[in-house]
Amino acid sequence: VLYRGYDNVVEAVASGYDQTNVSGSGVTLRKTGNTWIGTPGGGKTCTITVSGKSSVTNKSVNLGTFEFQIQPMPKAEIFWGTYADGDQATSRTAKMLYAKYGPGIPLTKAKFQVQKWILSVSGSGKTFSGTGNTLSADALKILGAAPKGSIATFSCVYSGTGTGGKPSTAAIKL
Repeated sequence: VLYRGYDNVVEAVASGYDQTNVSGSGVTLRKTGNTWIGTPGGGKTCTITVSGKSSVTNKSVNLGTFEFQIQPMPKAEIFWGTYADGDQATSRTAKMLYAKYGPGIPLTKAKFQVQKWILSVSGSGKTFSGTGNTLSADALKILGAAPKGSIATFSCVYSGTGTGGKPSTAAIKL
């Protein structure tokens, strides 16, 4: 899989040849050190061809063509401090919201920013909203006063790597 809007690292080795060449169809490839960065185009799939070249004979041999699915970036998770969707909060002091990938998605170069948020706490009948990733004083007050077992739901819109204002939600048990 190659992700649209992300600098996908492509590693290739032409064993037995002193030079490895990589080319693609439906993907732009640029060499950086010993790896290539693949930026997929607008299709659903792309292909990457690996060839080996001998500098002695100046001959190239095609070693294989590989098809990759092109997909949008996975949805980021919303975190209230260190708490993610479904977690039980043991503290209510976190003031910041984050959009990021959890440990199951190894796209470490992806960066996101929370643009706006809405907080609702079960049983309170109130909602609070704001911009950026910092909770307001009123939001922190309702979180601190909510009875044990309440659910805090954070609905956020975030932007960042490969995204354009996507929504995501986290429900955290207080």
